[in-house]
Amino acid sequence: MDELAWGKSPLCEAAERVRAIEASPLPENLGALLDGAAAEAGGEIVWDFFEEGEQETYESLRRRVNGIAAKLLQLGIRKGTHLAVMLPNIPPSRCSGWRWLGSAP
Repeated sequence: MDELAWGKSPLCEAAERVRAIEASPLPENLGALLDGAAAEAGGEIVWDFFEEGEQETYESLRRRVNGIAAKLLQLGIRKGTHLAVMLPNIPPSRCSGWRWLGSAP
C-alpha cells in the first residue's frame, strides 16, 4: 500500500508496531503489563465508554485494579486460589480481571 499524502499508511504503522511488540520481551503477567502501560502512557485513554459517558486512563485503571488486588489479598485470595466471577459488561467490571489473571503473589 502506498504511503498517504500526510505520512505512512495505517497498515504500515500497524505492521511496524506488531514487529516491535513481538520483538519485546513479555511482561511477567498482566499486572506488570498494565503497570508498564501506565508508566508509559498514564494520562492516555485506555477505554472510552461512550454510551455511559465515561473514560478511563491507563493510570486510573491501574489504580482501580491495584485496589481490587489489595482487597482480594485482604480476603486471603492468593495465586492458586480458585475463584469464580460473574460480572455484567459494564465499565466497573472490565478492570476486575486484570489482577486476577496472574499477578497475585
